[in-house]
Amino acid sequence: METGGFDYREARRYCMSFGLKVAVWWCTSFLCNMLGMRYPLLGNLGLVAGIFSIWYAGRLLRGFNRQSGQRSMLRTWWMAMLTYVFATLCTTLVQYLYFRFWDGGAFLEQMRQALEIPAYRQLFDGITDEELREAFSVFDDPARLTYRMFLLNIALGLVLSLPTMLIGVNGLNKKKD
Repeated sequence: METGGFDYREARRYCMSFGLKVAVWWCTSFLCNMLGMRYPLLGNLGLVAGIFSIWYAGRLLRGFNRQSGQRSMLRTWWMAMLTYVFATLCTTLVQYLYFRFWDGGAFLEQMRQALEIPAYRQLFDGITDEELREAFSVFDDPARLTYRMFLLNIALGLVLSLPTMLIGVNGLNKKKD
């Protein structure tokens, strides 16, 4: 479907490709953060990979905008959101495989150990042990945990689409000498 010179099918295809590329960074970030529970340096690398993915997605969108001649902030925002939806779908698959086959309950155990630290335990003052056990029951099932992370990634993608859109349109209207 082409609207005013903008081909939405082509844009969706590019968003799928961009989403796969961003998903590589998100999966790297996720795996580094999971391993960062044992090796803190990897957790820091995961944070850097996650932040880099925002810049990277913006640069991909800027390249598409320059190539297609597209200058609309609204369309760039739409493409950023769509890119993050595709990245979320790919990342969710990796997260499920990680929790189903590789984690072996280490994430849940790490969360339980964190509650033994008095500073963290104070965050949950007023919550009974039974309520905490019920809240942590989400982490027992890989499918439920992955579903929660899927929803979190969708929300994160919606929020991140705004700065990504700004990176994607930055400098497009400047004249080149």
